[in-house]
This record gives sequence, C-alpha cells and structure tokens, in this order.
Amino acid sequence: MNSIDEYINLYIDINLGIDVEISCCHFSYANFDVDFFSRYKIDFPVEVNRSTKSRQSEFFAGRYLASTLLGRSGEGHRPVAIGSEGEPCWPCGIVGSISHIPGYAICALASSEYYRYVGVDIEKTISTLVLNDIKSIILSDEEFLLQSESNMSMEEFCTLVFSAKESLFKATFLDVREKNDFDCVKVSRIIPHERKIVLSLEYRLSSIFNRKREFIVYYQRVNDLFVTCFAEEY
Repeated sequence: MNSIDEYINLYIDINLGIDVEISCCHFSYANFDVDFFSRYKIDFPVEVNRSTKSRQSEFFAGRYLASTLLGRSGEGHRPVAIGSEGEPCWPCGIVGSISHIPGYAICALASSEYYRYVGVDIEKTISTLVLNDIKSIILSDEEFLLQSESNMSMEEFCTLVFSAKESLFKATFLDVREKNDFDCVKVSRIIPHERKIVLSLEYRLSSIFNRKREFIVYYQRVNDLFVTCFAEEY
C-alpha cells in the first residue's frame, strides 16, 4: 500500500503576495494508488473512474490539495464536484481554481465574500521547438515587443503569457461559459519587479465582460515552472 507522502513527495512554496490560499506539489505517478480516493474521502466521479491511471492521478492530486486547503480554512471536509466542462464546482462560500501538468498540481482558493474571481495555472517552460509551433497563436505582434521588458527568454515569456491568459480564462469561465481564443486579451504591460503581468480585454466576452478593461495576473517562477494567478476582489 502506497502512502500519500510517497505520492506527493514535494510541496512547493508559492508566495504571490495576494490574500489567496495556494498549495502546490510534485506528485509521483508511480506511487499513485486508486484507493487514495476512498482513503482521503475525495469524490471519484464516474468519468474519472473510467479514465487512465495517469488522469486519475492528476485529478486526485488537484482535489487532494483542494481538500487540504478547505480544511485549513475551517471548512472541514466538503466535496469539490466536477462540472459539465470538467471545471471544479466549489462549496458555497468558496471561489477557487485547480491546475495540473505532468507531475505537478496546484490549487488556489479564497472566500467568495471577498473575491469574485480566482484562477490559477501552472506550466513548464516550453521548448524552442514548441515555441516555433505556437508563438503566433499565443502572442500578437505587439506582445512580441514586450518580451524585451520581461528579462526572460522568448520561450519563458511565451510560457508566462500562455499561463497568465489561462488563469484569467479559468477564473472567469463560469460567467463567460465558453472557450476563448488567446487574442481576446493581450498583454498591455509587464512589471517584472512586482511579478505582475497586465492583460487588457480586446473584445466582448459576455454581458459582464463587454467593455475594454485590464486584469492584473501575478506570477512566480520556480526553476523551469511558471505559476500564475488572477484574483479579483469585489
């Protein structure tokens, strides 16, 4: 029987300077045990049960972090269901977000009394080969010019922009209710010493986001990883 400490073998310190609870970890596919779901009282949806073991491992890691953060916030054990589009459905009074990539998971949450939106994303820095394939999808010509202000390589900058937009899309999904192209928002400026990237809305997303406005996304680099979070208070 594998232990949770063998599976989640490293917690990563994330400090974005915002009043949002964040937990990030590295997990081992090899040490995942499907019994973890029942052992730690994590909901095991039918669609996840029918999926691959790697998908089950990724899903569990994110939900385990969510359960841990909910416990720390005094919420006790409260299930985080899965929505029709795969999005987490948070308990009443909580707004949050989960993200994972191979071997890593992250969860961010806050009280919905104070925060309207919380979105988090984690990405591994893309390779030069991947950059050449996706840069024209992720970055506009104007955004390319901001790379020189970022103190990052183009691979790092493109990863950050991709992650920042993903954080925003995740945070606002319940109001927008559709997948958006990356050109619906663009980077208007980057503030490296404050670890902030500012996105501006280019066109109407919904009745709520129907005018040009800006969104501040916070970021942190951990070795070859980027963590981004968009959190908007009322």
